[in-house]
Amino acid sequence: AITAGALKKNKHSRMKRFNLLVCLLGFVALALCGMDLVHAVVRLRGNADGEAASLPPFPAFNCTQSWPTPPEPTNVRQLSPSHVKVVMALGDSMTAGFGMHSNELWDISKDLLEWRGKSFSIGSDPGAPTLANYLEVFSPGLVGGARGVSLALDAVKWKDHIIQPFDTKVTHLNGAQSQAKIGDVPAQVGYLTEQLNTTYKAHQNDWKVLTLLITANNDCGSCRGRDYAEPDYIEATLE
Repeated sequence: AITAGALKKNKHSRMKRFNLLVCLLGFVALALCGMDLVHAVVRLRGNADGEAASLPPFPAFNCTQSWPTPPEPTNVRQLSPSHVKVVMALGDSMTAGFGMHSNELWDISKDLLEWRGKSFSIGSDPGAPTLANYLEVFSPGLVGGARGVSLALDAVKWKDHIIQPFDTKVTHLNGAQSQAKIGDVPAQVGYLTEQLNTTYKAHQNDWKVLTLLITANNDCGSCRGRDYAEPDYIEATLE
């Protein structure tokens, strides 16, 4: 005779096999859909042979300093590009350059990197079309620009909003953090302050350009009613 316990055990075993089969089928479907999605993106961004498309080259920056250097300014309204000696940046993944050099979905070798040397405002990789490189044309010896790549989030202890030591050979004065919100800006300011008081102490009295691009991750919480997405919270935090 088959006992109730045996029937229950047999039913449980069949259920486990059924769940395993469903999971396997789900993974297969996801993989197939994922492949189709990747191929679709390649077709949209590539050519008829399915090869990944390359972005058109940026126009060459041909401006040169062909006028005498203006006198040293006494206020910001008298500034010329040649007066700027330091670039700095605060912000989130857009300024950290997260995933910006990836050309395929799920390209893990590129998707998880911050391409700080190519960041629009502070990247100083040779040939990168960035504000820092454009300023350097007029101000040779400009400092603070980021170079190279960093691994996303490797410098951040998110729970306590603490910036652990960046690889300063890469970041320099780019204090931006991937996934940062407005509440993380004070910690980034602290990092820049520490750098200006140590590594860049000789430049404390030089003219500087500081860019701040933030709140995109705050806005992402607006659909879920998060307090950090409210304009009053953002304004109060900035103050």
